[in-house]
Amino acid sequence: MKPLQPLQETVEKWMRDPGRPPFFSMRAVLAGMGEVYGGAMALRADLYRRGWLSRRRLPCLVVSVGNLTLGGTGKTPLTMDLARRVRAMGWQVAVVSRGYRGRAEDRGAVVSDGRRLLLPAAEAGDEPFLIARRLTGVPVVVGKDRWTAAMVALERFAPQVVILDDGFQHLRLARDLDLLLFDAREPLGNGRIFPGGRLREAPRAARRCDAVVLVSRGGGSGGDAPRGLDGVAGRPRFAVALKPRLVDVQLAAAGAPPFPAAGDLAGRRCVAFAGVADNRRFFEDVKRLGGDVAACFGFRDHHFYQAQEIAQLIDAARQTGASCLVTTAKDAVRLEAFGPLALPLAIVDLAAAWSDGGAAIEAFLMQRLGRPTALDRSSDLP
Repeated sequence: MKPLQPLQETVEKWMRDPGRPPFFSMRAVLAGMGEVYGGAMALRADLYRRGWLSRRRLPCLVVSVGNLTLGGTGKTPLTMDLARRVRAMGWQVAVVSRGYRGRAEDRGAVVSDGRRLLLPAAEAGDEPFLIARRLTGVPVVVGKDRWTAAMVALERFAPQVVILDDGFQHLRLARDLDLLLFDAREPLGNGRIFPGGRLREAPRAARRCDAVVLVSRGGGSGGDAPRGLDGVAGRPRFAVALKPRLVDVQLAAAGAPPFPAAGDLAGRRCVAFAGVADNRRFFEDVKRLGGDVAACFGFRDHHFYQAQEIAQLIDAARQTGASCLVTTAKDAVRLEAFGPLALPLAIVDLAAAWSDGGAAIEAFLMQRLGRPTALDRSSDLP
């Protein structure tokens, strides 16, 4: 008998079996692609660590806010919170973001000079636009090349601290402080690397961070350090909750049902819709605020809405007896081009609530950044 004949017979029997599982399942294919992608990301990080790929350092302090997973950990509200705290310490601050899916992403642009908005959301990208609108006295610059965007910020506004929104994987730009955010409920998603899961890198990449921030939603305040992480046991750990709140109600066009100025979502029948990283969490937030959710519509993250989709939402509200629509602050900036809708639009945002009121993170920032000296400080933006 030939040496390979038993193996051949086994394989042929398996091939003839009509109940056999597929040789390559989609899950196995995605997992394999994830291993390749994760290996490439690990090699890239190692090349930067060894100095074979060069990093460029800005003539100012750089703080990165990032994560290991694809979206959904609250980088935008925490970037804004940290920018306010660093500015309150006396530093002049600018925020640099990629401007994902904004038309200015490739060329780079100034979204805000700290006094006024200079680009619409479609140009800036929804998250940088929202950051620029909320942060007074903090310029916001976007660009896929974060080094070039940061240099524009330095030349135009002379910040002493640049905060990188979603900067953990942008290794080309050296940073002085890396804050790594984790969802307290699902720190590593399903544990698999993209495209088989939500991880951007293998968990061992967390060893590059300087501190871990556990982010929870609702009333929680974080939990234990994420399991499966290599090399972060000795890192400082902070806990923050993102709490939903009704921040605005955009009144409807003339003739639409009213929305009382002092009203909230409690008991109000509504249609909820969102295009964020985790729409399910947003729908939970609306219910947490007391909204009577008649229907939910989820879109992909950073989705720019079309007129027919708005009409579909209005139609769903009328069919279910809902008196308003409700969405996220990030989605709301993508709807401004439509003007007043046929129903009131309630806008829900997330506010950062640190477990200790922010005392520990402020002390950590003070320890790592210090305070600007009198010689280093220039006049604040009004």
